Amino acid sequence: MKHGMKHGCTRFAAWLLGFALILCAIPAVVIPVSADDMAKYEKQTYLKPSAGPMESMPQSVTLRAGGTASEDSAWTLTLDGTWKMQSTGRISELAVGNGWGSAYEVEVPGSIYTGLMEAGVIEDPYLGKNMVKANRYSEKNWYFCRTFAYEGNGNRVRLAFDGVCNVADFYLNGKKIASHEGMFGGPYIDVTDSIRKGENTLVVHLKPAKDYAQTVVFNCSYGWHYAKLVPLGIWQSVRVEDVPGVEMERPFVSTYDYKKGTVDLYCELERVGSARLDGILTGVIVPKNFEGKTYSFSTQVHAGTASATALHLRFDIPDARLWWPAGYGEQNLYTMYVTYTGSDGATRTTSADFGIRELAYASYPDGESVSAYNRTVVINGQSVYMKGAGWCTIDAMMRFEREDYDRILSRARDAGINFLRAWGGGLLETEEFYDLCDEYGICVYQEWPCCWDSQKTQPMDVLRETIRLNAKRLRSRASLIIWGGGNEGVAALDDQNLNEIGRLTYEYDGTRVFWRQDGGVGGGGIAHDHIHWSGASPEHYCKTYADFRGLNLMEYGLDGMMNPDSIAKFATGDSLHEWPLSRDGVLAYHTATFNGTTGWTPTPYGYDVDTFLHYASAFLKVDSLEDMVLGSQLAQAQADYLAAQNARMNFPYNTANCVYKLNDVYPGASWAIVDWYGAPKIAYYLMQDAYRPLMAAGKFDRYHTRNAAGEDQPFRMPVYLLDDADALAAGQKWQVRVTAWNAQLEAVRTETWDGQGSVGRLRELGVFALTAEQTASTPLIITVDLLLGGSLYNRSYTYMNYEYRTGSLFCLPRTYLTWSQNGNQITVTNTGSVPAASVHFLVDDTAVFTCEDNYFFLAAGESVTLQVSDGAAVRGVSCFNLADPADKVAPTTPGNTALTDVTHEGATLTWSASTDDVSLFGYELYLDGKRVDFVPADELSYTFTGLSEVTRYHVTVAALDDNGNRSAMARGFSFTTDADTAAPRLLRAERAEDGTLLLRFDRALDSDSVRIAEQYLLNHGARVTAAVPGEDAATVVLTVEHMDADVVYTLGVVGVRAAGYRKTRMPYTQVQLDDGLAMSVSFEPDNRGRLFTGGAELRQLFPIQSGAATDSGKSGYGWACAKGGAGAADVTYTFREGCSVGMWYNGAASDGFNVLLAKGPKTDGHFEFYAASGNLQFYAPEIGDIRLNASLDRTPGWHYLVFTWQDGHISTWIDGQNVGNAAVRGKISETTKTLSIGSLNDGSIPYAGILDEVRLYTRVLSAGEMAREAGNAASIVIDIEGNDCGKAQQSGFTFTDGQAVNLWFQIDDISSFNILLARGTKATDRHFELFMEWGKLKIYAPTGNGNTAVSLGVDMSGYAGAWHMLTAVRRGNTVVVYIDGKEAGKGNADFIAAGGEETLYIGRLVEGGFDFRGKLTGVELLETAPDDAEMVKMYRAHVQEVAPAGTIRFTESLLTMTENTEASLGLETDETGYRLEVIGDAVTVSDGTVRAVKPGSALVVAYSADGLRMTALSVEVRRVGEQETPVDTTPIPDPELPPETETDAETESEPEPESDTETSASAGNEMTVPDSSHTGEPDEITADRRLGYTIVAFGASVLGILALVAWVVLRRKKANRTDGRSA
Repeated sequence: MKHGMKHGCTRFAAWLLGFALILCAIPAVVIPVSADDMAKYEKQTYLKPSAGPMESMPQSVTLRAGGTASEDSAWTLTLDGTWKMQSTGRISELAVGNGWGSAYEVEVPGSIYTGLMEAGVIEDPYLGKNMVKANRYSEKNWYFCRTFAYEGNGNRVRLAFDGVCNVADFYLNGKKIASHEGMFGGPYIDVTDSIRKGENTLVVHLKPAKDYAQTVVFNCSYGWHYAKLVPLGIWQSVRVEDVPGVEMERPFVSTYDYKKGTVDLYCELERVGSARLDGILTGVIVPKNFEGKTYSFSTQVHAGTASATALHLRFDIPDARLWWPAGYGEQNLYTMYVTYTGSDGATRTTSADFGIRELAYASYPDGESVSAYNRTVVINGQSVYMKGAGWCTIDAMMRFEREDYDRILSRARDAGINFLRAWGGGLLETEEFYDLCDEYGICVYQEWPCCWDSQKTQPMDVLRETIRLNAKRLRSRASLIIWGGGNEGVAALDDQNLNEIGRLTYEYDGTRVFWRQDGGVGGGGIAHDHIHWSGASPEHYCKTYADFRGLNLMEYGLDGMMNPDSIAKFATGDSLHEWPLSRDGVLAYHTATFNGTTGWTPTPYGYDVDTFLHYASAFLKVDSLEDMVLGSQLAQAQADYLAAQNARMNFPYNTANCVYKLNDVYPGASWAIVDWYGAPKIAYYLMQDAYRPLMAAGKFDRYHTRNAAGEDQPFRMPVYLLDDADALAAGQKWQVRVTAWNAQLEAVRTETWDGQGSVGRLRELGVFALTAEQTASTPLIITVDLLLGGSLYNRSYTYMNYEYRTGSLFCLPRTYLTWSQNGNQITVTNTGSVPAASVHFLVDDTAVFTCEDNYFFLAAGESVTLQVSDGAAVRGVSCFNLADPADKVAPTTPGNTALTDVTHEGATLTWSASTDDVSLFGYELYLDGKRVDFVPADELSYTFTGLSEVTRYHVTVAALDDNGNRSAMARGFSFTTDADTAAPRLLRAERAEDGTLLLRFDRALDSDSVRIAEQYLLNHGARVTAAVPGEDAATVVLTVEHMDADVVYTLGVVGVRAAGYRKTRMPYTQVQLDDGLAMSVSFEPDNRGRLFTGGAELRQLFPIQSGAATDSGKSGYGWACAKGGAGAADVTYTFREGCSVGMWYNGAASDGFNVLLAKGPKTDGHFEFYAASGNLQFYAPEIGDIRLNASLDRTPGWHYLVFTWQDGHISTWIDGQNVGNAAVRGKISETTKTLSIGSLNDGSIPYAGILDEVRLYTRVLSAGEMAREAGNAASIVIDIEGNDCGKAQQSGFTFTDGQAVNLWFQIDDISSFNILLARGTKATDRHFELFMEWGKLKIYAPTGNGNTAVSLGVDMSGYAGAWHMLTAVRRGNTVVVYIDGKEAGKGNADFIAAGGEETLYIGRLVEGGFDFRGKLTGVELLETAPDDAEMVKMYRAHVQEVAPAGTIRFTESLLTMTENTEASLGLETDETGYRLEVIGDAVTVSDGTVRAVKPGSALVVAYSADGLRMTALSVEVRRVGEQETPVDTTPIPDPELPPETETDAETESEPEPESDTETSASAGNEMTVPDSSHTGEPDEITADRRLGYTIVAFGASVLGILALVAWVVLRRKKANRTDGRSA
């Protein structure tokens, strides 16, 4: 990019950002609404509906004050109530009322299960495992009977069923009157000829349940998820009614102009008798939920003998009061009563509730796109942020009373939820549901009952009826804002069934948008993301989506257990006290994927019970059901609420957040934040915090602050003030206060922002920043307070770093709470000296208890008064760190302390357990008198880390009980750390812009040892001429000559020494200076048994799980992955376009999942290659799961596997051959995380074999490179380039018998239609085209095959991403297709294209469109088709073969000898013509033998014949009998220690602490000085240095003796004092 263009883009981006910020600051942001989005595109292109009801020209009418609605004059009888039900009998007898003697009396509406339960046939299906037995009844035929007396006029009579589930036959007085399928309305049966005056017998034959994909029902209780209680029953009302001569549909009311209160009314009238359509239509508008005036109108209807007519009326409602979503204004509702009075005086009255609200949809600020819907909902001119949740059918047994709904929807209202997605697996919701949503201001996205493209198999006639009945039933609802085609299908644009669903939706409504699916083609701008199956941390959501723009999360979250009091309602006595949980027990049965042992998909941790245990264990040690409940609910809360909070701060680039989910279909552990009984989980209360209309919040992009190496990192958090309804516009003064609290609940940093008046919808106030020192706390807690007028208005808080020590949230310093009750107000006060974490109410029944706030953070001295539903129900308050005022006894002092494992950087302290009169909490660790950490009571050792070498320290431990009482300090230890004996390791080698090489090591270097240029080796004739220390002590700069920028060099380094006491020498290390080699791993241990990576990113490897280790590798050692992978911390490498990953593997993958390579936890930046039962796949959360269309070669032995990402495809290569290709879209975030080889980061899902020589490249390996590495002489390279797509020529080629088309193709994207070749336009008889439809190769010509396209039997998806040759040969009426010279498929081609010159296009239609997504070249139109041998020859003309490579290596890297001795050279190679070079005269080499000539250092270098490889052996020669000189290790004097804490003081009431113990470095840890002959330094320099060492050693010895004398004197004085004698 030119610099000017770059600067211009920067200025433009800055201007755009500034403009966006201005928009964010405007109160009541209104986003311009236009229409060129996907909804309009598909409506015009694919759905093509006729005009909707409100698109006709309206007739204006004027309202008058007053009016009264008329009653319907038609006779009606409800048949709800007691029916008979049984499963046996012959329908011929039952239909006439006989054979019902053994029937059960049941209530309708209801389900067969409610009836059987009322009759005592089954026990409550929700208790224990009763559902197993109950569901078997869905497999039976069921018969229902009701007798009734008919007293109507008999002219026109209808039997109306508002909902029967599902397939049924209907009989009246012994006569079959109808059959029906579909539960969402109907049948409505004309029984005029079957009914009789007086008593009638109605029988319904309900047939066994069908599979949900073959019918139209709600499917969330079919056992694939949640419950297994298949819906069956007469679940809605039944009535018999007279039908007047003119029938009238329910009125359709819609707002035309909210500012004027202009409303449209649409009424359909149908003449069903002989009466004329001449009468009066009267409307009465009555306020439903507020005090206001009634208005009415009347208008004449003159349709005469027409069969039907429709009226579209428009009028203004005076002083109109608007309906708003919750949080934006009031929910004012009206009822529209419409009466038609015919010329005969008969009246027909119907009604509809409505709200005056105008609905529109806007795009994200980036603009509209035909590939995405407008995702911003605009109501009454104001864009509304949809604070949402998924909505599930409330009851598997179909109990749908208003109070059942209110149990859940009132919770939604209280939580600030203003949006529900009623997904396609649930109900087309009831009138009771929509009544409450209208009243509470909860907007609804209603999907039609289709899931995973089930509309392809569901009966379309049933779907048509379902849409007609329910669109007309619900279209006046103020709360209904979006129609959806279903859940998570592919939803292809050419799906005719789905298009018909959309078309009918627009035709029956037309005032709302239709989104074809929540996924697939219709998934642009939204995402569904579940970590239950991926196994990712709850942190995934805040890390992945913190700053994601143009995306609404419509399903996300984690499942959590129910509250203990809810579990007690369904669990049997034994199961309630069972621990550990049985995988086939009652509680496992009531889990998210229905039964913890047989859930439909395992997670990385097992099935549901195991998954709950995994997530709960991040918070506390799980030893009971109560622990599992608490831990899993905290994990759910962490997953849910931070994502919701962050999303709001991304407005207007994020306009909705929909946590999965609000509620449940039956009692069980699931994603619901409110369980089936109505009891909120912890996540509910934190979501309530996140959805507050006015609040301050921090945007968290993580909640753990350490990097992959465990190092504390700085943390930065943008701070926002959110105000949905611009409540601050009145001019109030406000302050936002952010505080970080450490593990001692001390405020480590507080920052405030002050202001007054409006901030618009939101305003970023600044950034709250913590240093690495401030984040070094487990846990770390951040609170964000909003103060109005100086008083606390609300607070949000976030737990961070808790996973670094299990149970840390419950190890906080203790505090005290008091509470008082005044009616239904509870006041809670923190009377302690530290904050109270997660303060919550204690009640017996959480399902019925409501409160303003719960699980809140209360600072020391603070009080809060909260409104609750029942003050008398509160039996107490608690928090995570509540103290017991009665417990004042400290635990006993830890005994038997011992200090072990003193190293250069750490030491381990152990002790025996303390005891306490109530409960022991844990142990505090002290370093030099300062508390540095805490461990729980079951840990009796601690390793102090991060210490400096050869430094004096003092450590001790004290016990702490649950109430915060501290014991006396235990006997402590003073000690001196060892010297560091580790050799330096090369971390990075890279070329600098000035032509030098920059080397970075893992530790400071001895500056003299780095300057010897001969210690640095380069191949290909390059040479190091000078070496100097870099800008810090861990870097070296090399000056080089004869180095070509285009050549990949190998650098060898030897002889560099560490700084410090030991000056340990580095063994030979070799790294490739390939700018594209990011990392290589060969699993060869160094002289201390450590493993390191190579390449640009050099890291130390560690076993992810204990027991994981090396094994025999491809060469040397490999990694045996079965017990867990190998990890490397802080890896920056990201697999992306232009990269390669290679490895050798040995061993077939086991069944199930086998991870080969993974980076980081499953959050942003994560990627993994894995095998699913041998089938290779790639996964990244930001991209998805991709099948690579390849499998591991299971042939015994080693195989070379490579993945390359090029031109939008991931290609898989095994042993140098391309075996699979898959399209990939998206980008993986660049992050620094742990790379794990052979498993996930936590060691789970390991590969069952051995891996070796793993290499990560930032370039694409060539086929030749891969073939050389694989040693496969048959490997090939395709020599093809260019792209002729879009080129045209005139041609008379007609593709007749004996002709052929030959071309080379490279496919990038198989989606939709791709034209390879087209002649003439489709309208001519000269036309034919060769094309792909979603990867399937087809041919089409209008002159044959019935004017339809014909498949050629070739799936082209397997050829994506690489060049291939395609030959299509016409043989009579058959076209035979060859790929790469081999027959791949054939198909019928019964067409004759007319001759003559005609335009022929490559890669597109002649008239334009369906461009080929990839490259085409080498197109030949052959008059004579080649035979098989010629095709192979044509293919091989563009194929190159490459040869294999050799190996060269020494078995040792460092050899120590004495003069006049011999040793084996140890060179292993299959090279011929290699050469050896000896640098230095200390040794000679001959016939594979090294001869030591004289003391000194030498380097033996082996170069391969082609110069590609080299290796070196470092040799040290000593004089006979010469040893290294030891360094004096006398301990340095004790530093002055801080005074012991008060509990260590000698008192009469407590025993004296055990005395401190002095510990020095052991003899086995003595330091030695390297021999000067090892350094290559001049003799005079080393002689001076030896003199210096001697003086230092002598002085240290003298000081040591003096210190020893002083110590003895002091000990004697202390003994005298103890004995009571004077000193």
